Amino acid sequence: MLHNHNLPTLKERCKHHRLAFMYKVVNGSLPAIPPDKYLEPKKQGRQVRPRTFEGYQTSNILNKHVSNNSKSYKVQNCATDQYRNSFFIKTVIDWNHLDERTVNASSVEEFRSILSGMK
Repeated sequence: MLHNHNLPTLKERCKHHRLAFMYKVVNGSLPAIPPDKYLEPKKQGRQVRPRTFEGYQTSNILNKHVSNNSKSYKVQNCATDQYRNSFFIKTVIDWNHLDERTVNASSVEEFRSILSGMK
């Protein structure tokens, strides 16, 4: 039914909401959550992009090391599944996969519209 009406899945909607919240944190729109306290900028080095294949989903060990934009952040090491699935760890990995144009959007509305155009 979602496919018939061209609606995103619950997983995609949650991801977009997490990324929009992260956009607000990174740009200082939320004074209660200072980005310096929770996020460590990643040193720009060579870009690593894992190979992806159409219709095949896998967990690639390079996934957490990808940085496709200049506002990439370091992913902290995780010892437990609870911490690995926490907001900042999960969202930083997704954030680092975004392209330059998306992370440099001028407003939250523009950021969300770019995200909704991505698949």
